[in-house]
Amino acid sequence: MVFEESDILHEALIPSGPLGRYVERIFTLAPKAGERRLVDLPQGFSDIVFRAFGDGGSGFAKGDIHAVGAQPQAFDIPDPDVLATLVVRFRPGAAHPFFRVRMSELTDGVVPLQELWGAAASELLHRLMEASATRSWLDVVESALNAQLEKAEAFRTSSATAAALAAEAIARPSEAQSVHAVADSLGLSERHLLRQFQEAIGLGPKQYARIARFQRAILMASKADRPRWAELSFEAGYCDQAHLIYDCQKLTGMSPTQFMLAWKCGRSGGVRSI
Repeated sequence: MVFEESDILHEALIPSGPLGRYVERIFTLAPKAGERRLVDLPQGFSDIVFRAFGDGGSGFAKGDIHAVGAQPQAFDIPDPDVLATLVVRFRPGAAHPFFRVRMSELTDGVVPLQELWGAAASELLHRLMEASATRSWLDVVESALNAQLEKAEAFRTSSATAAALAAEAIARPSEAQSVHAVADSLGLSERHLLRQFQEAIGLGPKQYARIARFQRAILMASKADRPRWAELSFEAGYCDQAHLIYDCQKLTGMSPTQFMLAWKCGRSGGVRSI
């Protein structure tokens, strides 16, 4: 999921050491009062998401924890009872060793973490619910991830490594390399790169590039009171404004202006580019 820090209560931890090779950050958030509905961008990364639900007062009544795969379409999540959320944001291709499934199986999906980690996920959920403050969630989750690290490193494949390198190159706005050029630079065929992306990320490289470009456009638009779509289309890597409008329709079902309105009115957050 994608959030803007100015709209939420936010605490973050940047893992160091070996874990930092897999996890970009762990962060907590809570929506402002009355802002429980989430309209979110398509995303090319994977998360672990823990949600704590209210008990009608100021405490937490229950919680759940899920693995979230890549989301190729914009999505809408009404969460009226969620008081706080914790997100583990994996680096591109780096969730694969922790989830230990072909990531295409999780694309456009959300599954209980217990299905992937078994009793370890149930124990993590229990520890999070027992924690005295959301700030302590960060340490609890970091400890659980470090406990999974040995299994993750044993499971890490060459596909995950190649996909991560390719994803970084594809999403880099300053270079705008084609998928063919990226594959060639890694000594791979496009077909081989496609298989590696589907295994380690859950999307094809062209689909990943499309989402990255769209997120860049929305990020630029979010910084302007009145976005100049024709100008930012080129800056984001589109051929022209019509190209951006076409992609926005395909990814969100709306025009850029319509999506920006829905996203700003309904979001718990904003853009984090992949």
